[in-house]
Amino acid sequence: MQQIVLPVIYTVLQLAVPVVLGFVSRRRMGLSAEGYSAFGRLVVTLTLPLYFFVRTSRIDPALITRAAIFPFAAIIVVGFGSVASYAAGRAIFRGSDRADSERRRLVTAMGGFGNSGYMPLSVHELLPLTLPAVVSFFGVELPPLYVGAYLLVQSPMLWSVGNYLVTGRRGKFHLRTIISPPIYGIVLGLIANRLGLADRAAMDGHALFFVWYALETVGNVTVPLVLITLGGLIAGIRLPEAGGRSPWKVAIIVTAMRMAVVPGLFWLVFTVTEGLSFLGPAAVFVLFLETHTPTASNFTVMSARTGRNQNEVALTLMAGYLTYLLIFPVYLYLFLTTAIPR
Repeated sequence: MQQIVLPVIYTVLQLAVPVVLGFVSRRRMGLSAEGYSAFGRLVVTLTLPLYFFVRTSRIDPALITRAAIFPFAAIIVVGFGSVASYAAGRAIFRGSDRADSERRRLVTAMGGFGNSGYMPLSVHELLPLTLPAVVSFFGVELPPLYVGAYLLVQSPMLWSVGNYLVTGRRGKFHLRTIISPPIYGIVLGLIANRLGLADRAAMDGHALFFVWYALETVGNVTVPLVLITLGGLIAGIRLPEAGGRSPWKVAIIVTAMRMAVVPGLFWLVFTVTEGLSFLGPAAVFVLFLETHTPTASNFTVMSARTGRNQNEVALTLMAGYLTYLLIFPVYLYLFLTTAIPR
């Protein structure tokens, strides 16, 4: 038991410490909201795409087809979370007025879309540092590929359907708005893989060797930067003033969906199928990570652009990420003790 408990605790500490540093630097060291916004854009537009590009380009081409289930998994997980959240929102916010209608849409979006990129990748990168058995059982190459395949569908859905539900804006369809930079990194990585560029980059002394090494170095800072940025984001949240219960109701419903109902879907399927063993260890690991995430932090950007639902989004994010840090270690312990053979 101790062989699993301590690595889980240390992994969560590695998640929490950069978040705390980001929080403190925003609140106590005078870093502005504009500075953190630029910091976040750096991660989204540069380091995360490079992270995906390098890792996808190096995957054994024979293994790429294994990721085909994850776009479908994204549809199922987001669909289930959204439907369950809509049902809960419909039961709590029964009014026919505009305010209750907006809250139902907000609950549907935030309960359906999780932080499907940053948190799964962070756990994947940090857990092997304290539990080396993870590397030998789940591997290091396939999980980032699977997360990328999941994002190929989840991210466009988030920035189209999710954005509409939160902001109420239909607008015109702009491909560049819903296709995020990490997706470009994944696609370009697959192209480089197909062209065999990574094989040439593996040759010591080849020019591409140094190019790939430089790109990998930049991509490797993604996880700490992501967590620091998340801490700064949380520090910038301004909770709603006392006097209204609706923001708290939204936060409670969404947190319950993300931390109990959606994970419940995973554990139900995991139990019925005897561990989803037909998918392989890496696929099961990523499905676990994708169904155990807080709500997507992108909703702060969406609500800030329109000035709508900012109180509800702020409170929900704060409650969701704090709950995640408290509950996720328990889920991770249960998964590792069940999935990894002794």
